[in-house]
Amino acid sequence: MRMSWLLSAAVVLAITSAGLAQTQVTVSLEAINPRPVPDSNLIRIEIINHGANRAVAWALDTTYVFADGHSVRLLTDEDCYPQLALPTVSVETKPIAPGESTSMTIGGTGELPISIDARVVAAVFEDRTSEGNQGRIAKIFQKRAEDAESWRSVLAALSVALQRHALSRQTLEAITDEVRAPAVPDKDRTIRQNVLNNLRLLRSEVDDASLPRRMTQLLDSFERQRQVALDGSRPR
Repeated sequence: MRMSWLLSAAVVLAITSAGLAQTQVTVSLEAINPRPVPDSNLIRIEIINHGANRAVAWALDTTYVFADGHSVRLLTDEDCYPQLALPTVSVETKPIAPGESTSMTIGGTGELPISIDARVVAAVFEDRTSEGNQGRIAKIFQKRAEDAESWRSVLAALSVALQRHALSRQTLEAITDEVRAPAVPDKDRTIRQNVLNNLRLLRSEVDDASLPRRMTQLLDSFERQRQVALDGSRPR
C-alpha cells in the first residue's frame, strides 16, 4: 500500500526588495553551490553540516542579484523533523549527520539571477539544541507546536468518525468527509490534507479484509508524527 507523508516543512517567511542587510551569525551549517534548476523557476542548494550534532532544521537567508543591479532577498525555513517519525521514506531533503550534506530546493523569482548568495543563519539539532538567529529559531519551534496541535485536532476528529462508523471501504468516504471539515478552521491545512490523502489511498487500494490492520498501521504512523512534532516543539 502506498502512503502519502508530510516529510518536510519548508516555509518561505518573506520576500523583500534590495537594501536589507543580512545578519552575520555563526552556524555550523553551510549553504554551498546554489544554482538554478534547469527548465524551472527553482534554485537548488546543498547544505553541509560542519558541526558535531545531527541537524534537523535550518533557516536560510538567500539574496538573488540581477543584471540590472537590483536584488531580492528570500527567507526560508526547512524543517525535516517529520522524518524522525518516518526514517525509511525516501525524500530529497533530510536531516544532516555531522560531516554530511543534503540538498534542498527553494523558489526562484521568475528571472535568472547573475549571482546567488545563500547563508544558513539558524539551525536546530536532533537533541533540540540550536544556534544562530533566535528569531528564526523561535519560528521553527513555533511551527512545530502548531503542527502538534493540528495533529491533535485531526486525530481527534478521525477517532470520533471511526467510533461513529463501522470500518469498511464503503464507510471510509463518510469517515473522510467528517475529517475534512474541522469544527475550528486549521491555521495550516497541510497536516489535515495529509491525513485525507492517506484515507483516500486506503479506500482505493485496500480490501475490507485487510482494512482493519492497515488502518491500525496508519493510525500508529499518525500518532508517531504527532508525538515527534510535540516533542520537537520544546527547545533545550
